[in-house]
Amino acid sequence: EKLFLDWVMKNSHEDCKFMNPSSKVQIGHLLFGSGEKEFEIANVDGYNPENKKVPPAKRKIIIKGFGLEPVSETPTKRPQVNGEVLEKLAGKPNGGDSYKQGLLYQTFFGNIPGKKLPIELQNLEKILGLCHALHNLLKMTKNNTIINGFLSPLPKMTDKNGRIHASLNINTETGRLSCKKPNLQNQPNASQDAYNVRGAFCAEKGNKLIVADYSQLELRILAAVTNCKSMKEAFKTGGDFHSRTAMGMYPEIEKALEKGDILLEWDYSKGNPPVPLLKDAYKTERNRAKVLNFSIAYGKTAHGLSNDWGVSVEQAQETLKSWYAARKEVEDWQDQVKKTGKNAEKPRTVTLLGRYRPLPDLKLKPSERRRQQGLSDEEKLEQRKENSQKLQRRGHAERAAINTPIQGGAADVVNTAMVKLFQHEKLREMGWKLIMQVHDELILEGPEGSAEEALGIVLDVMENPGLDEYMNGVPLQADASIGDTWAECK
Repeated sequence: EKLFLDWVMKNSHEDCKFMNPSSKVQIGHLLFGSGEKEFEIANVDGYNPENKKVPPAKRKIIIKGFGLEPVSETPTKRPQVNGEVLEKLAGKPNGGDSYKQGLLYQTFFGNIPGKKLPIELQNLEKILGLCHALHNLLKMTKNNTIINGFLSPLPKMTDKNGRIHASLNINTETGRLSCKKPNLQNQPNASQDAYNVRGAFCAEKGNKLIVADYSQLELRILAAVTNCKSMKEAFKTGGDFHSRTAMGMYPEIEKALEKGDILLEWDYSKGNPPVPLLKDAYKTERNRAKVLNFSIAYGKTAHGLSNDWGVSVEQAQETLKSWYAARKEVEDWQDQVKKTGKNAEKPRTVTLLGRYRPLPDLKLKPSERRRQQGLSDEEKLEQRKENSQKLQRRGHAERAAINTPIQGGAADVVNTAMVKLFQHEKLREMGWKLIMQVHDELILEGPEGSAEEALGIVLDVMENPGLDEYMNGVPLQADASIGDTWAECK
């Protein structure tokens, strides 16, 4: 917080040292507002310019806006101010040169057609300073979320043995389990957890935890349901799937590989690679390939991708075309799924093992255009609003028609593995129990002495749950580890 406020105070207005970095209104004006604006705040510092007997309860401060173009807007047309927006502006705060992925840096170097920075920010030193300041703001926000959402409430939820018993819900739209009171599926991951919350979840004395996780399960389901030849070959070959995707999307990467300037993968048991790996030399391209791989499974459009990447819709559309060019089966399957769902008597989509999800909005159509003559401006506006809402609902249903078979298929695989692990006689005999599921991850607890044997059984069951007839030759892969705490196993 202090690092953020120090930079803002030097580059906006000295009053900014008193601003509330958790206030979306104040941050909104700082980033997207123009000129100076007064804000009334609580006078916690006892500011008393008129030397009154009792300092006033409120005081005013000035915040000078940088005048940035809004990344996105609220329904009331105000600039959105949230973590997602801050990350789009400054890149994710992962250290290193992650700021280079942000809109501020990309715009400064003219990589986003039609976008310019305010004159005051047309200075590289200032852009880098703002990126680092926003990274500090993001870290502060995430730390506060961890404290208020996890560290404070979790100790109050334990039983007399120090265990937490959450509620799991199986009645979800896609078939994936959800969790509440508390939501153990939403614990912060290691890269975002400054307080090591997962380290607090530990095995009983004499026991160990096994944490097993499916590798790229949703993408494997996508390859299976579409019977996509190139995706199936990539998974059978193994290695870095996202790097392989980037290789096929960008001709310059393929040329660099052919010339030997970079390597696709490397076995580090042989020492350090002689040349850079693709994932290091072409970070931006690989990251876009990774985003695209998962976005395809979620039915995201070129418009959505353009917002994610900070590029034009046309550029995003070209990238989508290059992805589909090597995976035509996926595009054909998506079109067929939407068509089948719309034409059914009861619009719906279906998962890998036949679980149906009703999608009545697939059949929504905009109202027929009525004669404009005689309609009031208010009626015309209402008609446009109604049609816009119908199109939005239909678009959501079409994305759900694509995504549900993928997410639901992943749920089918995980749930089948869970049942088989629960029923496994050897695991029961050794004293191992399944204690939690977190999306594609299963957590078991049992005696330390049989942990290695149990680990082998868990991996075998997860990779061979008996669904070969549905997987179309796509192999399932799981990774697992043993530890005393949840954090140790990640």
